[in-house]
Amino acid sequence: MRTALRNTDEAAHVWAAQTQEHGKAGNVFFEGPTIYSYGRHFAIATIYRHADGGNVALFNSRRYSSSTARHQAQARSAWTGNGHALRCSPELWPAGDTITAAQLETMAAKQAELDAAAGEAAKQAKREQARRNRERAKLAKMDAAERLARWTAGENVPLDYAAPLALRYIDGGKRIETSRRAVVPTACALLAWRAHQQGTLAPGDRLGPYTITRTDAETVVIGCHTFPVATLAAFFTA
Repeated sequence: MRTALRNTDEAAHVWAAQTQEHGKAGNVFFEGPTIYSYGRHFAIATIYRHADGGNVALFNSRRYSSSTARHQAQARSAWTGNGHALRCSPELWPAGDTITAAQLETMAAKQAELDAAAGEAAKQAKREQARRNRERAKLAKMDAAERLARWTAGENVPLDYAAPLALRYIDGGKRIETSRRAVVPTACALLAWRAHQQGTLAPGDRLGPYTITRTDAETVVIGCHTFPVATLAAFFTA
């Protein structure tokens, strides 16, 4: 008995023939009636004795990776001519080593229900992807000014990094977000704005998690944000 087989095709054929208890080649191995891809987390198939005679192989209906899909195809091909086969989820596989016609009929019906549900989910996912694609196409046609206006109004619209800086209230007004996705507490921002109006805002002062790096009559610089004072005044006095 050779436990180290030449390749995954041979491993699949020896498993199907059940001429030895276990074997391995590459990332495929079998132990008794069950053959695996990569590990015991993914059983490709398992063989049962049919109560009425002969053998039945239950094949995993799930997918895992392109290489596992190849292993599954090799096992299905190797099983051809060895007995009946049914594709179904491992959760439906019965305990023990025998199977009846009634069990096979029940599993086939349940798998049909699972396939129908999966098909509907796939259609829904496809419809959702199409909706997102339409929305992206619509956004791509907007000019920068319209995007900025919609973002300011509260929509999650992608903005160009080079777009003029803008501010908006979020979380019910508790925080302020910049168009570059920086967020500070509204209370901290108001204190900083009042300090600037009073001429007491200075480099090194903190604004939430950020540090004021420069401030004068025309601009306030906070990290990568350079705010025109006119922009801040329009926002805080609106």
